[in-house]
Amino acid sequence: PSLLLAIRREALAKIDNNANLLERAEGHSIVASAAGAAGQPVMADREYQEAARLYAMAPQSAANRANRFMSEVRVAQVETRQGALDAALARLSGIQSEVQQLSNNVLAEMFYAALGEVQLRSDHATEAERAFRSALPLAERNLRSIRSEAERTSWTKEAAPVYLGLAEAELRQGREQDSLDTFEWYLGAPQRVRANGPHATRSAPDPAWLSARIPLLTNQTVLAYAILPDGLAIWVYDNRGVSAKWMAKSPQELQNLATDFYDECSDPSSDLSALRRDGQALYSQLIAPVASQLDSTRTLVIETDESLARLPFEALIDPSGQYLIQRGPIVHSRGLYAEAHMHADATISSASPALVVGSTASVPNEGLFVIPNLLTGTELVASFFHAARTIKGVEATVPAVVGALPGAVIFHFAGHAITTSDRTGLMLEGIDAQTGAPPVLDASLVRHLRLTNMQLAVLAACSTDSGQGTSRGFDSVAGAFETSGVPHVVASRWGVDSVEPFVSAFYQSLLSGDRPSDATGLTSRKLLLNPQTAHPYYWAAFAAYGRP
Repeated sequence: PSLLLAIRREALAKIDNNANLLERAEGHSIVASAAGAAGQPVMADREYQEAARLYAMAPQSAANRANRFMSEVRVAQVETRQGALDAALARLSGIQSEVQQLSNNVLAEMFYAALGEVQLRSDHATEAERAFRSALPLAERNLRSIRSEAERTSWTKEAAPVYLGLAEAELRQGREQDSLDTFEWYLGAPQRVRANGPHATRSAPDPAWLSARIPLLTNQTVLAYAILPDGLAIWVYDNRGVSAKWMAKSPQELQNLATDFYDECSDPSSDLSALRRDGQALYSQLIAPVASQLDSTRTLVIETDESLARLPFEALIDPSGQYLIQRGPIVHSRGLYAEAHMHADATISSASPALVVGSTASVPNEGLFVIPNLLTGTELVASFFHAARTIKGVEATVPAVVGALPGAVIFHFAGHAITTSDRTGLMLEGIDAQTGAPPVLDASLVRHLRLTNMQLAVLAACSTDSGQGTSRGFDSVAGAFETSGVPHVVASRWGVDSVEPFVSAFYQSLLSGDRPSDATGLTSRKLLLNPQTAHPYYWAAFAAYGRP
């Protein structure tokens, strides 16, 4: 972010030499955005204000007025986060009537989200809720207009403050069930926008729908986490009821700790004492406040928004020194709305049609070399099934894999995944004519497939649960399989030296009758007990997603 800011400031110095007010205004707005991303709020404030001034001096078309007001809203957001609440409220109040006259849903949504945040920070929860509820139907309308993966990512970034702010406003008024409804509605956005069911055209959650499903959770307990504008919310729910914990704390500090812990778990040479320290600190913040409500006989279901999605909860450490995975199975879910749109569970056996793909695609100049023993591992997985179709090596092209996916009950991918600024997906053989790089099976392709037969996708590739710029965004490949109705996904969080020990034990457990989440947990615990694979790098790399 700091490098991007430096480059944009150099570009702005050139742009500011010309007389085109609109270009100069846009330049200052772009630098302001970069300053915010680089943690420079004072600079962001100054640049947004200059952008607003230049937009006001330019010819006043509807587009220019909208850009000016957007800059004013951005200034108010920065002021709010700096604690200048009166200034932010005055700025928003000064443009409210003009914003309401424009037919710009994106601007109106941003305006009401910013107004709600100011009211929250001012401890006016009722007024904040009113502002967020004005933004909610606009966010839902924008959601239904999404046509591309880039638009999906942009929607998530802009809409998150609306839903999370509303959830906080409801929670701070003591309405635990309402706040959970709002959070679940937000988590279920990818499924709701895709489905044609009863929720596709609603602009707000249906409390009765969620209430009817909670009593069915007899074998699981759900922990739902959201980093809200002013702290952390944890909802606990199952057939015994719904409760919530609200902890005012610095969201950035928690996110920084989670990032450090992810880095320590994904590096086999990391300092174990630091890993254990951070694992215990995260346990004390995320699990300890609700530990009395957990039952080791129930599957633990974890729901999170973007901010904590990469966190390997399985490796959190309790006061006795045990990892959380040692208490029982853990599955990561995108919420009850997501589960409602997944295929019904069917028996998985060695007779299930399996598609096993081993891609040797590589980009050596980016450090992505052909994975050792990949083809041998592909044959190993295929050997577990009577009707396995294997596509490997140069045969593993996008057309071949896309053509075979709809008939598969089990899909296993071994190879590289890639996440860059403009693409995220499973790397396959060939050369993309536009990029000159190997083509990818990305979220957009997956979403357009009919995967009505598929029960399980195992993505044994580097960072297959990651999305562009976030960890569980609209463009996550693992998430795309879930959105397409696949009830069980097992995906790797980071690349490991060899996935064979995990994969072999996982399929043995799965085909002996264990559910995918159980098989994942049992395999993790097996590796944990082996001194050679006891570091979380080896056993916490794979996680179970979808239905318990």
